[in-house]
Order: sequence, then structure tokens, then C-alpha cells
Amino acid sequence: MIRTTAFAGALALASLCLLAGSPARAETTKCDGAGAPGSGAGQINNSNVPFTITAPGVYCVTQKITANLTASGSAAITINANNVLLDMNDFAIGNLNAGPSTLAIGIYAVDRQNIHIRNGTLRGFYAGVALLNGTQVGLTTAASSGHTVENMLSDTNYIAGLAAVGPYVTVQNNKVINTQGSGLTDPLIPTSGNSVNGIFVGGGAGILVAGNAVIDTDCVNGCTIATAGVQGINVGAISYGAVIRNNIIANQAPSAGTSDGIHFNSNNSNGASYNSLVQGNVLMNWSRGVSFCNNGTLVCTGDLISNIAVVGVATPYAGGTSPTPTVGTNF
Repeated sequence: MIRTTAFAGALALASLCLLAGSPARAETTKCDGAGAPGSGAGQINNSNVPFTITAPGVYCVTQKITANLTASGSAAITINANNVLLDMNDFAIGNLNAGPSTLAIGIYAVDRQNIHIRNGTLRGFYAGVALLNGTQVGLTTAASSGHTVENMLSDTNYIAGLAAVGPYVTVQNNKVINTQGSGLTDPLIPTSGNSVNGIFVGGGAGILVAGNAVIDTDCVNGCTIATAGVQGINVGAISYGAVIRNNIIANQAPSAGTSDGIHFNSNNSNGASYNSLVQGNVLMNWSRGVSFCNNGTLVCTGDLISNIAVVGVATPYAGGTSPTPTVGTNF
């Protein structure tokens, strides 16, 4: 997609502000997974993908990986263990050959705790990263928690860029670009009316989403505009004390469907999000900027927003009860 000079310039300046001071990263080489020290049992490469992690430990990607996964339930990397560090060592896992009809996931886990994913690129998946509760995929359990996703590039994934669900989750310093929707639905990635999310978090306390760039999120690729919502950062129901800080959430042009730069969900059967902080974010070209609980009868309360800069946003603020901000270019 070709961006206008003004948009590209503003985005580049904001991105430099986010990236300033980022430390250099050292490659992770001791990737033994559940094997003996020095075994290299945790190394992931083109020959062993799809790869399933079944035990705690350190795992790493050791080369660029090209996949062609399409089926529901398939994933390049499935994590069936807690306390896992997955370092992609700045390599990419690409699934663009599958096209926008894929239902495959890049990195997938259900009801796991303390998964740390970092330093890599995921392209061409239905969802780039999906760390979910069991209740989201038809189970009765909701044990997902404590995850960290950082320094990742989600590029041209379809229904979701990065999803990390549960309390004590951190999503920071990632770039999520060209999340452009899908005409397909899959129970393994629960969405409402093909809703498109750049970053999805929610479901508990202590959630931090900080320093991310979420660029060009829209409803195309067969996505049904009449029913789909489009959210740059979507905070799921029953989230409290979430901090959404210093993110760039921008589109070259307004999204085709109803769109929210930052959206807090309410769920009428479970509860609304409340007592959250939204601070220091930049929002460009959205129908609504910061939207609290506009999708149910429950009301988000006790939320604080400050230092938000908006450009090309029709409704900078919607919903919520406390406080009522001054709506304008900046609030």
C-alpha cells in the first residue's frame, strides 16, 4: 500500500519516538527446550514446522521459515506447555503462499501461563499470535495468563495481528501492519461478525499494551463490512486496571467499516471493563478514537484518558462515564 507523504512523514516521526532508546538484542543460542543442555532440542527450523512445544524451556527459531498452512487448527508453532520462552531471533515465519483464505495461526496456545514470545516476524496467517482462554474455543476453562509478546512484527495477517488473553499480560514494542480482515470465521479464533483486531487483549487485571505501532487495520479480503468491527487495540470484557499507553494506531485512510482506534468491550453476561488508563496514544483515521463499551448495555466506569492526539477521527471519544474528557484534536 502506498502511503501519502504527509502520513508517512508523521508515522516515521512517531515511530522514531517509540524506537528511541531500544536496546540491541543478542541472539538466543541455548535453545534446548525440554532436552539436555547442549542438545539443541528447542531449535525450530524449516524442516520441523509445524512444531509443537510440549514442555517448559527455551525455544528459538534458527532460520527463515516458509509455510503453506491453510486448515483450521493448524499452526506453525503450537505451545502446549507453561513457562516457555520462544525467541524468533529476528527470523520470519511466512505463510503468504496460503493466501487470505487460510485459517492457520502463526503461534497458538490455549489455557497456558507465562509464555514469552519475542523478536520475530509472522506473515500471512489468519492470526499471527493467538494465546487464548479455553472458553474462547468451546472449553469450560479460562486459564490463560501472564504472557509477554514483544518486539514482534505482524505483517499481513488477516483476522488478528497479536492476541494475548488473560490477566498480567504485556504486549509491548511490537509493529502490527496490514491486518486486513477475512471472509472466513473459525471457532478457534472467536470473533464477532468477522471483527478485525490489530492487537487483542483482555480478561483480567494487570494488562499492559505499550509502545506498539498498529498501522493499516481494515475490513477487506472478503471481510463483511456490514457486520465487522475494526479495532486497532481491542480490550476484551471483564478487564480492569488495563494500561494502554504510548501506542501509535494509524490508518492511511479511514477504515471501511465501523472502526475504533482503542476499544474497551462490555459483555452483558459477564461484565464490563473498568478503571483503565489510556494515555499518550496517537490515533489517525478512525471512526472513533477511544471507545468505551459501545457494544452492550453495560457501562465502563472509572476510566482515565489523557494526552491523546487524534488526526482524521470523526468521534475522538465515545462511551464511559468517568471522567468526561474535552473532545477535540487533543484531549
